[in-house]
Amino acid sequence: MMDIQHPPVRCATLFYNRRRDEAYPVMLRAAEQLRLSGVEALLCSDSDLPAQPFVRRVTMDEAMEHSDMAIVIGGDGSILRVAASAAPRDIPILAVNMGHLGFMSELEPTELTQIPPIMQGRYRIDRRMMLEASIVCPGSNVSLGHVLNDVVINRSHSGRILDLDVYADDEHVLHLHADGVIVATPTGSTAYSLSAGGPIIEPAAEAIVITPICAHGLYAKSLVFSHKRRILLCVRHEAQLSLDGQELIALPQGDTIAVTRSPYVTSLARIYNKSVFDVIRNKLTYPARPGI
Repeated sequence: MMDIQHPPVRCATLFYNRRRDEAYPVMLRAAEQLRLSGVEALLCSDSDLPAQPFVRRVTMDEAMEHSDMAIVIGGDGSILRVAASAAPRDIPILAVNMGHLGFMSELEPTELTQIPPIMQGRYRIDRRMMLEASIVCPGSNVSLGHVLNDVVINRSHSGRILDLDVYADDEHVLHLHADGVIVATPTGSTAYSLSAGGPIIEPAAEAIVITPICAHGLYAKSLVFSHKRRILLCVRHEAQLSLDGQELIALPQGDTIAVTRSPYVTSLARIYNKSVFDVIRNKLTYPARPGI
């Protein structure tokens, strides 16, 4: 983490999880804090919301064109959806936690009075490595997108076990029979990869983690590679690919997916010194039983 003072924020866009009823009033309170800070408040939403005199509704493209900061009110999934658009513009994200874990969130809904000093530029930037997924074609690659958490290949709707080969650059690493495989960033190591038995890697590290999902074979363990590696996933029959848990992409038999470090990073606005290990201790540890 670096950068303690930044230029004041002139325009900020609010994003909120519309599937959580409690997120809407939190968004309005955040908008009021922006108004008190003299910051233009935009709302990225395509839903029919009651008109607010100090909030202008915009599309995602408009939000990315005009904003100095994105304020995301939701869980980690909401942050992932915004990160894909914010990272290419180097727009920092201030996250207000409305989820269960909030690995990437900085504020709780009770801490919205912290917004005005942040708008004055008093925050740090936590830069998170991203990955780019591409389909390998003769003579070139076709980019599928950039992710903050993970690239996941799962078996198709046929239910057939996934059969694929994993390469690091030109080196064959392993042949997998599994339900799927996860290629994750250090940030994503505490998401799906962790649930599948993968290691926890601190976000400041630069690495690529490969974790099989329900593999058939005791040898199939998580592998950690340098961020400089080009990971190739060669699919032997039909499968499905997802980027940060978004929409599924069908992969025909014989497709090869390349996963490399993205040229973009996700910038998270920080004011506290808490680490990912604080969240792990507080939210991923089973509570002790009474009397123990």
